[in-house]
Amino acid sequence: MDKKTDEIRIEIITRLTKPIPTLMLRVSGKLDSTTVEKFSKKIRGYMEDRTIGFVLNFQKLEYVNSTALREILKIHHELKKKNGFVSFLSVNDNISDVISLVGISEVIPVYDSNQAFLNAIQKQKEPYTA
Repeated sequence: MDKKTDEIRIEIITRLTKPIPTLMLRVSGKLDSTTVEKFSKKIRGYMEDRTIGFVLNFQKLEYVNSTALREILKIHHELKKKNGFVSFLSVNDNISDVISLVGISEVIPVYDSNQAFLNAIQKQKEPYTA
């Protein structure tokens, strides 16, 4: 049987402990109304383990819709109450267009590289500040 095209994959790239517990995650596949529940459960599971920073690498993400972006924004707001954040990293052109179109990049910063994110952490206490 062919590989399912409506799946989402989430892999830990790096775990940072300072300045706050942060996970860099590679998100690949499709993030939409059929996969957002799995994505949300995974992120919320990490939150239960006291991770309050998430850097989502979208380089391999094929598709994202407004339902998924709304859930990410909801998670971002919950994390901000705990001095946490969500950031996007290495966003491909198609996903970048969607993020810009819905205006989420005004709230959640987008970094071109790991180094750009790490530089932001060093320069400010709150890397989630857009």
